Amino acid sequence: MWESFQEPSDKLLTNMKLTLNVRTGEKVRLISWKSPSDPSTGSFSSGLHISDIPEIFCWNGTRPYSRTGPWNGRIFIGVEGMSSVYLNGFKLGVDDQEGTFYFSFSFPKNPLSYYFLNSQGKLVEALKVEGKDDWIINTSYLGTECDVYGKCGAYGSCDSKRKPICSCLRGFEPKNKEEWNRGNWTSGCVRRKLLQCERINKTGEVGKADGFVKMPMMKVPDFAEMSSALENECRDGCLNNCSCIACAYDVGIGCMTWRENLLDTQKFSSDGTNLYIRLAHSELDKKDLTVIILVPLIVGMVTIAICTFFSWRWTAKRKAMKSKRKAWKLWNENNIVNLIDPVISAPCFELEIIRCINVGLLCVQEFVKDRPSMSTVISMLSSEIVDLPTPKRPAFTETQNAFDTESSRQRQNCSVNNVTVSLIQGR
Repeated sequence: MWESFQEPSDKLLTNMKLTLNVRTGEKVRLISWKSPSDPSTGSFSSGLHISDIPEIFCWNGTRPYSRTGPWNGRIFIGVEGMSSVYLNGFKLGVDDQEGTFYFSFSFPKNPLSYYFLNSQGKLVEALKVEGKDDWIINTSYLGTECDVYGKCGAYGSCDSKRKPICSCLRGFEPKNKEEWNRGNWTSGCVRRKLLQCERINKTGEVGKADGFVKMPMMKVPDFAEMSSALENECRDGCLNNCSCIACAYDVGIGCMTWRENLLDTQKFSSDGTNLYIRLAHSELDKKDLTVIILVPLIVGMVTIAICTFFSWRWTAKRKAMKSKRKAWKLWNENNIVNLIDPVISAPCFELEIIRCINVGLLCVQEFVKDRPSMSTVISMLSSEIVDLPTPKRPAFTETQNAFDTESSRQRQNCSVNNVTVSLIQGR
């Protein structure tokens, strides 16, 4: 039993580990039977493959036969329909400091389940259901022709829902059209138009900059390289690197880029990742160009709108405080009539206007206890309270000069990337 955990044959049991030591090359893999009735060693093996991002590969002899796509901490993103419910019982990690990676599983609800690699190179899940004698074959990885490694060759994409299943990626054409038309897609596709860097090196022509075409719900190609770039930096970083031909972003992995042939790409009908293929400017349609132009334009407009709002708010606040300061100055000089707009000033309304100003000054007192409640304000304005209290010095009148100086300094320091507006407000 314990020896089988080190040499698992064709079965992967609960908590059994597939391992790979990246330093020594020592590994534990699944090995298929020769046939369903012949337990001798078959042609297929399956185990961990660590290049830059961990994956599980299946090999036919020494040649790759299928792969799961990169592990993102929850699922293998190249397996369509793989559940993301809290790890789904799967675990991939590093055992020790010697560089030994491992993959295992444990399903609490189905403790008697296991996986086995059959003689056709398919990884199959078997379940034991309570009350039934037979094992139930639940799922089988490598369910379609498109799961066969590199089915459509370099720069080809496989879609099991289409006939024929292989097509060239946008901006590419079959390398050998006769073979391609006969259904032999292994030679793959080649780029129709040179990218900007290649064009400059070969012809000296600069031309317009490259762009991306977005391909949603894709199994990403093999040979992905991880980058530390954030999501909003991933595509820009790829465009600024002449050797980068595609990129994608996954929250669990980060930014992925490709420099070699885009191989083993597949179109999913659900799940998958947004894959961005770099193309020459002339290969981009109007929709792609619109996205390239509109995104920075919208970001710029939003930034301008935010700065405009804060500037307007600062200006409005400053005007209000200046009016308050002037009102207090005229009130102390017993000259409050000069604050009244001549358009509405008339001897018959003068006392009512002065009463309104008096109430207004009471409402902006520095301390809450000195401010009237709303019900009291209404009584004051309707003359139910005849004798109004004399207002004290309102808030801001002494700090106005300091506010003006500080605000001016902040306006000079305002930039597109760091907008800061500090406002001193009364309680």
